[in-house]
Amino acid sequence: MSAPRVMIVLNRLGTGGVERVALHLANGLAARGNRVMFVLLSNGGVLEHLIAPEVEIVRLGHSLERGVGLLRVAPQLARLIRDRQADVLLSPGNHMHAVVTLAHRLSGARAKLALKMTNPVERGRAGWLTNALRRTFFRAAAREADLVLALSDAARQEAATIAPQSASRLRVVANPYVEDALLTREHKPREPGDDEPILLSVGRLTAQKDPLMMIEALAGLKDRPWRLVMLGEGPLADDVKARADALGIADRLEMPGYVADPRPWFDQARLFLLSSRYEELPAVLFEALAARLPIVSTAASASVVQALDSGRFGRLVPPGDVEAFRRAIGDALDGQAGAPDARSWIEKFTISAGVASHADALGLR
Repeated sequence: MSAPRVMIVLNRLGTGGVERVALHLANGLAARGNRVMFVLLSNGGVLEHLIAPEVEIVRLGHSLERGVGLLRVAPQLARLIRDRQADVLLSPGNHMHAVVTLAHRLSGARAKLALKMTNPVERGRAGWLTNALRRTFFRAAAREADLVLALSDAARQEAATIAPQSASRLRVVANPYVEDALLTREHKPREPGDDEPILLSVGRLTAQKDPLMMIEALAGLKDRPWRLVMLGEGPLADDVKARADALGIADRLEMPGYVADPRPWFDQARLFLLSSRYEELPAVLFEALAARLPIVSTAASASVVQALDSGRFGRLVPPGDVEAFRRAIGDALDGQAGAPDARSWIEKFTISAGVASHADALGLR
């Protein structure tokens, strides 16, 4: 029997969590004996060198940002789907669903269409009309798909409530986030009396991640020693620097930009901060848990709350609540230097377990 053929479609291999997870999936599925094709609408990205030799790469050579502009690639992508006769067509992130769904329909191919939900359908701070449009689009996409992959039971329930006619096509999968070796690493104890404890944030500097709220919260803790390290790039980088300067904490802010391997920073940090307005299940939460790092996070979705076991593995505050975020940081700094051992909790989110979960859901090896 010939190996199953799976096509994974991304705009580019950038620095976001969707891209990193798609990379782990492509390499892991190929290692299991599947024929994997990575289709990149652009010419690649900073992670392209990490693609395994067994994975075929097709670059369509476009230069497009997220949004409706991606739909222009649909006819070219449809021809590729039809010509290469994939068994499974995977859209690995919400921002790719429109173009992949349209291309699948235009192709007339029989490839199993799988859409993975990587952000909540509804956004807490979005307006009624915006959320209504999101619900409408999700229902339409779910009707077209053969399979809709959710990242948690909470996300599956949300999707089933919005699109009950597609409930039978919903499946929960575990994302491959954490390198297996991280769960067996020895961790040096963190000293609560550090002269200048490092507070760590990892993520793109965008409105979704709400880094300006983090700066506002920390500005109210100027009487305490701390240093904030923000790993990541994005359109709000200059705004973050300007806000920190205006609030008198610029000398406590370090912004190294995108870092390919953030593990040394996780080892040095005393506290991990996540300030997102909305998320589904960000990889950095599991990396922080694997590093046994105390966490302060917004309750950016029901999935985030579930991932932190309703507060057992991290302090949770409402998105956008500056005062609550500030208090939680202060309480965390006053608390124990360590965090609960979450290894058994996150074992299903190792790369090997996550790849196996997707292979089972997609009918692959």
